[in-house]
Amino acid sequence: MKRFMFCMSCIMYLIVWSGVFIVARIAYNEGILSVFRDAFGMWFVWCGTIFCLVCFSSVLWLKLFKLKESARHIFSYVLFVLFCVLAILLGNLGEQKFEVFSTENWIDFPERRLTMYEDFVDRHSPVGKNAEELVDFLGAPDEMLTFDNVHTYVYSCHHGNSICFIVDTIDHIVKDTYFIE
Repeated sequence: MKRFMFCMSCIMYLIVWSGVFIVARIAYNEGILSVFRDAFGMWFVWCGTIFCLVCFSSVLWLKLFKLKESARHIFSYVLFVLFCVLAILLGNLGEQKFEVFSTENWIDFPERRLTMYEDFVDRHSPVGKNAEELVDFLGAPDEMLTFDNVHTYVYSCHHGNSICFIVDTIDHIVKDTYFIE
C-alpha cells in the first residue's frame, strides 16, 4: 500500500512538473525566458537550472532522509511553489530593467527593443528629430530601405519583428515611427 501511495504521489508530482516544463517551453519559444539571461547573465540561468533540477528531483533525494513520507511530499511541493514564485518575481524584476530606454541596452539586447520602444518614444519623441540624433540614440540601423525620397531605418527585435523610423531624404528629419510584426 505504501508503495502504491508513493507511486501515485510521484505520478501526480510528475504531472505538475510536466505542466511547468510545457509552460517553460512556450515561454522560451516566445522569448520570455531570455529575460533571465539578458538581465542577470548566463550564470543566473545555470543556477536557476540547477535549482530547478534540485526541486524536480526532491521526491527522490528526500528518501535519503528519515522523514515521514507525508513530510517529504510536503517539502517537495513547498520547493515547487518556491521555484514558481521565484521564477515569476525574478522574471518581472528582469523585465523591469528593460522598461526604461537606454542606448546601451538598445544596442546590446536587440530582442528587448520592443520593451524599450514605448519609453523611448515617450521620453525622446523621435518624430521631428534629425536622423543623426536618432542614430546617436539607437546606433546604426540594422537595415535601411529607400523608396520615393524616404529612408526607413529598421531596427530588428525578436521573432522577425521590427521597429521602423521613416526619415525624409531631403531634410533628414524623422517623420514617423511604427512597429512591424
